[in-house]
Amino acid sequence: MRYTVRYINAANEIINYLHTDDFSEAVNTEFELRDKGYDHQSVWIADAINEILVG
Repeated sequence: MRYTVRYINAANEIINYLHTDDFSEAVNTEFELRDKGYDHQSVWIADAINEILVG
């Protein structure tokens, strides 16, 4: 499955930070971004299935 790690920057833009097939890499990257100062609601993982369902 394809995962995308996204975050919202200071200008309120959604940034696609990482595209990967490895879920553990996506989770580790999400935690690294949170450690850099992004809060829990500003960083998330989107998978390909959710992207298709949302449109």
